[in-house]
Amino acid sequence: MLTINHNNTQITLTQEAYLAGTNERPICQANAADADGNEYQVNWAVNKDYMDQGGELDSACDWDNPTSIIKI
Repeated sequence: MLTINHNNTQITLTQEAYLAGTNERPICQANAADADGNEYQVNWAVNKDYMDQGGELDSACDWDNPTSIIKI
């Protein structure tokens, strides 16, 4: 699973990212956790040309640069 450095804390996705949001404002989203068990919601903006690239989730977002990480 993907690991992201957030505010000097390594967080690791605990699930595969999935499409969420609305048709007008789609996002990719996944839950994550750090080593202390704190949980996070990670969001990514969907690339504008996502559907032109075949609609594959692998190319939907810039996975190295989430748009928000929210502690839940």
